[in-house]
Amino acid sequence: MEKAKRTLLLVACVILLTLSSSHAEEIQPIDRQDCDDPYTLITKAAFFPIEEQQLTIRLFETGGGDPAINGNKIVLSISQWDSSGNSFTWHTGIDIYELIDVRLERGRIWLDCLEHAMDSSSGAVETLKTIYTIAYFHDTSGQLKNTIDVTKQE
Repeated sequence: MEKAKRTLLLVACVILLTLSSSHAEEIQPIDRQDCDDPYTLITKAAFFPIEEQQLTIRLFETGGGDPAINGNKIVLSISQWDSSGNSFTWHTGIDIYELIDVRLERGRIWLDCLEHAMDSSSGAVETLKTIYTIAYFHDTSGQLKNTIDVTKQE
């Protein structure tokens, strides 16, 4: 258990370190007050080292929101392996109830999620399966760009 706590603390530190080197006007930083207890903030993490692109993708499901209606948010961090390469962390804008699966397909990050939605006529909360894709980009010199494209699949 102690090893798991140290691992979660390391993950939280990586997020904060990455945020501190990011461009504030283009990336939404995680509010420092939200990180008082990193063990409750991160609920799931996925890591994808991609050798052919020389980068690592880190995806975090973070809690702290309303647990009844989509209280978890997705944070994405991508770092190039070369020390002169870029590293960025984004709040993706994805607000979900639960992350079910993460995979890389066709150059995109695919997220299978559960979302809660309120039925306007009955007021009942429904659980819906949802898929999001996240695309990241490189410039002509191979440097990671500071933009992502998030799409909800219909």
